[in-house]
Amino acid sequence: QRQMCIRDRLLSRIYAGSADKLGMQKPDHKPLQSHPLIGTRLAYNIQHGRVIPRIEIARIEGNTVIFNDSTFSDFDVIICATGYKFLIPYIDEGIFQWNKDRPQRTLGAFHPSREDIFLLGFLETSGAAFPMIDMMSSAISNFIMTAEKSPGKLPFIKQLISKLGHNLTPGVNFIQTSRHQGYADYVTLLKRYRKLHAKLNWKVNLANDGG
Repeated sequence: QRQMCIRDRLLSRIYAGSADKLGMQKPDHKPLQSHPLIGTRLAYNIQHGRVIPRIEIARIEGNTVIFNDSTFSDFDVIICATGYKFLIPYIDEGIFQWNKDRPQRTLGAFHPSREDIFLLGFLETSGAAFPMIDMMSSAISNFIMTAEKSPGKLPFIKQLISKLGHNLTPGVNFIQTSRHQGYADYVTLLKRYRKLHAKLNWKVNLANDGG
């Protein structure tokens, strides 16, 4: 974990430079305690005066925005980039238990108690989404086929999924925000899914292998 933190600090400095020297606020947490974002265009545009970083807004009076450091400026338009809500409007919310706005599931995809509901998405990781979704889809398809052909095996399979679904962010202490409620470490999640397939002798059915 310490080596990863040092690596991410170095990458951040190489690609984007020091955030506070660019006029941005210094993060109030350590590397890897929040979802990493690396983009060179922001630093480039700040350096060329196309983007001017400001601190939090204290209040708004007409077209005038007063910031927490008592500076103020007039603006014609304010765009609120506040993120998004996690919703599943086409099913009854009571089907899932919710932690804030995240539906609770096991190993990122399986319903904790039902054998006929699965959920892809609603999960953020520290890596690419598609390899993760491939492995989840493979496990779900194998689970469904096993339920049809050998339903007696399901109690053991569900117990194994529950065991593998425990603590998907080992060694990482995320800051307590709603975004991190459904977070999973990318490497850990893929390893758990590979172990699930191996333990059950499931074939890994990936979308890009022609299978």
